[in-house]
Amino acid sequence: MFGEEPHPNLGTIHPDRDTFEMRIIEEFLKRDLPILSICRGCQVVNIAAGGDMYQDIYAQKDEELLQHQQKAPRFHTSHYIDVAQNTKLAELSGSTRYRVNSYHHQAVREMAPGFRVSATSSDGVIEAFESDAHRFVLNVQWHPENLSEDVYANRLFAAFIEATKQ
Repeated sequence: MFGEEPHPNLGTIHPDRDTFEMRIIEEFLKRDLPILSICRGCQVVNIAAGGDMYQDIYAQKDEELLQHQQKAPRFHTSHYIDVAQNTKLAELSGSTRYRVNSYHHQAVREMAPGFRVSATSSDGVIEAFESDAHRFVLNVQWHPENLSEDVYANRLFAAFIEATKQ
């Protein structure tokens, strides 16, 4: 979807789903509707807006990486993220560092124009980004839907719900 040849570790793709989701995201961005994207969704948002991604971070990044495909229950928070100051994520979470769960081998590489990184893991992988041009477009690489007891996940969903009411 962004003009790169498929990497051997890309995994299974779903072209019809990709096309459908890209069109929905493009329309939501055009209408300035709230978006909270999770994991695959954040990668699709970035591509739809003109960015790209690592098809496999373990093969395409030279640095030693954390375990981004955790071997623990989905409700377990496995690694820290560092949240950039003066971002929507910092504002709604009230923190600049906390733990998240992690189930991905792909990640955002080049940020789309009009977006900025709002969190990274200690190995430099982009864990969250947001739009400067829209009222609420927040994209996270982790799975807050599996963290029902986590204060940060609950703040994220509460902020999204509030944004949908405006």
